[in-house]
Amino acid sequence: MKKISYLLVLLTFIFCGQTFAKGMQFGDQDSLIKIQDVDITSPNGDELYLAYHLSTKFFIAGVNLTDKGYVLVLKADSEDSQYYALTSEQIKEFQAEGDLPNPMPTYEISMLNYAVGYSLWIIILVLGAFSGIKKLFKKE
Repeated sequence: MKKISYLLVLLTFIFCGQTFAKGMQFGDQDSLIKIQDVDITSPNGDELYLAYHLSTKFFIAGVNLTDKGYVLVLKADSEDSQYYALTSEQIKEFQAEGDLPNPMPTYEISMLNYAVGYSLWIIILVLGAFSGIKKLFKKE
C-alpha cells in the first residue's frame, strides 16, 4: 500500500508538472497569451500585439487563477513582461479607429492553465481521497 501512496503522489506531481518544474513557487505569476498582432504602437513607437492576461497565485503550488482580460504586449520584449492593460473605454477607442477588431476575438483559458492555477487544491483533494480510500480498505 505504501508503494501505491508514493506512486499517487508522484503522479500528482507529474499532473501538475509545470508548477513543479520550476520548483516551489510563492506569490503571483503573470502569463500573457498572444491572441493576434495589431497595428498599434506604444508611446515609444514599439510594435505591440493583443494578448490576454492570466495571473496565478502560488503557495508552493497554484492556489488561484485570475483572468485579467485583454492587454497589449511589446513584441520586442522576449520575456513578455512589458504590457499595457486595456480598459473597456480604450478598447472602444481602438475599435473606432480600426486598430482593434470589432468584436474582440474570444479566448478560452486552457485546462492546463486551470490545472496549474488550482494545483494545490487538486493535490490536497487527491491525497485526501486516497487517504479516505486507504482507511476503508485498512485491516483492523
